Amino acid sequence: MFALKNRLAEYDLATADFYLRREAWIAAINRTQELQKTYPDTEAARKSLEIQLEAYQQLGLTDAIERTKQLMQLNPL
Repeated sequence: MFALKNRLAEYDLATADFYLRREAWIAAINRTQELQKTYPDTEAARKSLEIQLEAYQQLGLTDAIERTKQLMQLNPL
């Protein structure tokens, strides 16, 4: 069951990365937030913070950037 959960989380991470590369910042943020809620205990959830941070930076959302940086410090890879 754990392997399946990781696989689904990795798929969501790849989708978020796809949105990031297409400069669909809001879609990337939405996908990473959903991944973090659905699969919080996976490595993909921690990796998704990097995508989320990049999208927030592109949008210039300073409060969200700081919050995400704090989460990254609390959940290192």
